Amino acid sequence: MKWMKGLLLTLLLLAGCANRGSNETVQKDQEPLMILAPSGAPALALLPLYGNYDIETVQGSDVITAELARTDSMYDVIVAPINTGTKLLAEEKSSYALNAVLTWGNLYLVGTSPDALQESGVLAAFGEAAVPGMILKNTIDPDTLPLQVTYYNAVNEVQAALLAQKANVGLMAEPAASATIAKGKENGIDLQIIADLQTMYLETHEMTNPYGYPQAALFIKEGREEACKELIEQLDTFSNQSAKDRQTLKKMLEEADMEMIGMPNASIALATWERQNIHYVPAKDLKEDLSSFLALFQITYSEDMLSRQ
Repeated sequence: MKWMKGLLLTLLLLAGCANRGSNETVQKDQEPLMILAPSGAPALALLPLYGNYDIETVQGSDVITAELARTDSMYDVIVAPINTGTKLLAEEKSSYALNAVLTWGNLYLVGTSPDALQESGVLAAFGEAAVPGMILKNTIDPDTLPLQVTYYNAVNEVQAALLAQKANVGLMAEPAASATIAKGKENGIDLQIIADLQTMYLETHEMTNPYGYPQAALFIKEGREEACKELIEQLDTFSNQSAKDRQTLKKMLEEADMEMIGMPNASIALATWERQNIHYVPAKDLKEDLSSFLALFQITYSEDMLSRQ
């Protein structure tokens, strides 16, 4: 009988340990997912997630690239320039996988006059080796312009150059373009959009999707696909359905932390929403477009890059 009591006690202890471990797993799964994104349109695309997830935004792509390459990164999801993430995946240097394209072409040239591209001066640009720089080179050959092209680390530095009148043309993404024009007006500097690079790019490059070329993409850490299922559904529903309701969008923007997102205010975010081109589209549905676009960066697209979710 003693051995039976001992066996029962052992089984109860094991059951207790198993239950405790199970609870710890549940608690871990219930912790807010951690997300890293660049400020601007990529951060704005996460609008339905703020308050329910642990989101960090950063300027530029240095931190983004470093985290994508870390095997022990704490982030479950990283929003990154599509060429940055897929290059690491192609080189097998990331533990993340491509889930979807989140933001599409939203690049414009802002200038001091409609003829600024034909005048001598400085064209301030950003993302030389990323999507912005590649689109600039594939739409307007900088070597044919009387302008000196100067590349900066981030779009906010391009804005600063224009407002300090150190450049008369700037390559900018929305909503930074409209925000810069508004700030220029406040300071007596006349700025305007002088070129739409989306239209110019599509004149010479064929795309099968209705949104143009991809910019920022959603990368999910391997093994976290199931945990991110609801997050993905929220992004899809919001960008392709809910955001079409102007009043719903306006309310969400007014309640969001515009400084964290990298927006001047909710009014500009709302006014430039369509030009920011935010649409969640699964990468698995974009094989041809991704293959041709990534080839511009000498990146060979492979379905092995895709997440399982």
